[in-house]
Amino acid sequence: MGLQAESKLVLSLKPDSTSGDITVDWTDATLTMRTFLGFQNNASFTALLSGGETSVTASSVAKFNSLEYFVIECIGLAISGSYKEDGTQSSSSLAAIVPDVSPSQQILYRPVHPLKLKCDIAGSTIGSITFRLTDQNHLSQETFGETYSARIQITY
Repeated sequence: MGLQAESKLVLSLKPDSTSGDITVDWTDATLTMRTFLGFQNNASFTALLSGGETSVTASSVAKFNSLEYFVIECIGLAISGSYKEDGTQSSSSLAAIVPDVSPSQQILYRPVHPLKLKCDIAGSTIGSITFRLTDQNHLSQETFGETYSARIQITY
């Protein structure tokens, strides 16, 4: 389970006669999953058979999210001068935005000097333009119902 508002996991255990009491020693430094799951600062936890279902919340944010930065992509314009991390080709990337807030907080990105990218569209008809929010690997990102907006200015 998770505590979504804080991006922390909740471990819930319900011992039975087969398992008996269940102890998880979060203080054991050899337990490498404790940091990944966010329990690295938690004390040992024991769910007693006599106590029924017992839960404990992770003291830190789980590190499931390997997002380094968001990329706003534009598909439908012949953009040149944009960057691609591997340097091999131009890309449809308009901006890279590094989250500077905790998970589940609003990111306000207001660049002092917005990028100006050349679009060679003279004499062309543009049937549609699609904008996508992706991660550093250019994979679409799920916003779980949260809206996002970007101000794009096209001049010609």
